[in-house]
Amino acid sequence: MFDLMLDEDHVELEEVPEWIERVSRLTAGVANGPRDPQRRRQLTNALFLQDVGPELATEASRAGLSQPAFRTWLLTQSDEDINRMPALGIYREVFREKLLNPTTRWSPNDLLDMISSITAGSGWHRRPAGVGPSP
Repeated sequence: MFDLMLDEDHVELEEVPEWIERVSRLTAGVANGPRDPQRRRQLTNALFLQDVGPELATEASRAGLSQPAFRTWLLTQSDEDINRMPALGIYREVFREKLLNPTTRWSPNDLLDMISSITAGSGWHRRPAGVGPSP
């Protein structure tokens, strides 16, 4: 990520229309879905896992986790563990908030914006850029 951000060469934004279409449908579905806050949280968490699940499964496999163990983790521990993962936890909350807002209009740069915005609060650096001296 930082290599991309610091690279002097211009990198064209690759549009992902299928992602935009999918999350737009999900947002509309959430708006018409359950009103109970607990059910809405469960629904948005399931949608988040659907969105990042393939990447999570790939990384779990690279780490040596079997598919049954990964499935168990998803069902029993993922919510708490993702809360403790600074970048992924923040990404999930931003994704969740956008899904819960029925007026959200997804655009091509939203995915990049969501990923980029997590760096400020994820612990990847000690302070937001341009704010006070380094500790």
